[in-house]
Amino acid sequence: MQVFQSMLMASVALVAETTLQANITGTETEVTVQENVLIYTGPLSQDANTRAAALLKQFPQVQTLKITSQGGEIGLGMDLGDLVYAH
Repeated sequence: MQVFQSMLMASVALVAETTLQANITGTETEVTVQENVLIYTGPLSQDANTRAAALLKQFPQVQTLKITSQGGEIGLGMDLGDLVYAH
């Protein structure tokens, strides 16, 4: 029974993630710096994370991250968190 519940929960999470990805596909993410704030607007993406990493290196004075996002793949969120932690 517990295995079935775990499989059901994983299936629901997969469907939710797939639906989320379908809703945000085609939306471009904007990553900019204003003063000491890194601004990340749009869905999580590898390209946006790469831009965020470059901006964090270019602007070491950044102290705040402002995210306005519909979400995205969890691994990309973890990657962004790693960038912020390293900064």
